[in-house]
Amino acid sequence: MVQRVIFPFRGAELGGSHVATFTLANALQRDFQIECAIVCPEDTLIMQEARKRGMRAVTSGEAPTGRNNAVTDVTRAQRRRRILQPEATAGGTIVHCNDINTLRSWGLAAKLAGFGVVYQHHALNRLWWPPHLLSLSYADAVTAVSDSTTTAIMGWRRDVVKELNPFEIDVRFDRQTARDAIVKEFGWPSNTLVVGWIGNFWDRKRPHFFLEVAAE
Repeated sequence: MVQRVIFPFRGAELGGSHVATFTLANALQRDFQIECAIVCPEDTLIMQEARKRGMRAVTSGEAPTGRNNAVTDVTRAQRRRRILQPEATAGGTIVHCNDINTLRSWGLAAKLAGFGVVYQHHALNRLWWPPHLLSLSYADAVTAVSDSTTTAIMGWRRDVVKELNPFEIDVRFDRQTARDAIVKEFGWPSNTLVVGWIGNFWDRKRPHFFLEVAAE
């Protein structure tokens, strides 16, 4: 049985995919007693969140960035392998990549270290570029988080696709209590219309469209 799962990250900020990954890691530790370790740049929100959630954080020794290229994919592979290698366990170690760029940058290193690789597919617009398609060959399993992402990946790696929704939704959540709390916090009238945004204000998430809708 697998004893350890390593989650490598390259950036500094937290987003939805990080929340999903940490939720999955917490469940693995809680329900299956599988140790989870985070590999990421030093002094980042990712590292802080990992430690807050009770996971061991290992520094990648790299600057936080959301980008990589074909050169660094190859030239840094051995150095990244040396970071992963000490994480080997007798029962087996898996490297879980939470997006296609992470798979590109850490997938080869994981294979060189002799670890299994799981890729979590959640983006519909990231597969067409040849280096991305090539990196799919590193994956021993692909977990897709929705019907749409499952359909998108099936044409490329049908042999390893599995479907998984890693979010925990508490059906007991009281919307009225949450509304009352935010109205009180900002001192708004009780009949205030509250329009909210959940997500980062990146252009691809259309924040300007949200602001137009909120204004209407």
